[in-house]
Amino acid sequence: MNLGSNTDYIDKVFSRLDAKESIVRRSVFEDCRFVDCDLSGARILECRFSDCEFSNSNLSSVDYN
Repeated sequence: MNLGSNTDYIDKVFSRLDAKESIVRRSVFEDCRFVDCDLSGARILECRFSDCEFSNSNLSSVDYN
């Protein structure tokens, strides 16, 4: 599964997602779980995260600006 822009993700489980260097804009993540995911270097722009969990995931150098 890829992360898309302008998308609402509700109660989703992302497992082994490779989203390195991805750009995601204006998306909503509610009650989501990220397990063994790589988001390193991703650009997360104008997104909202609510009650999300990250376990064993790489979030280094994520750009939230």
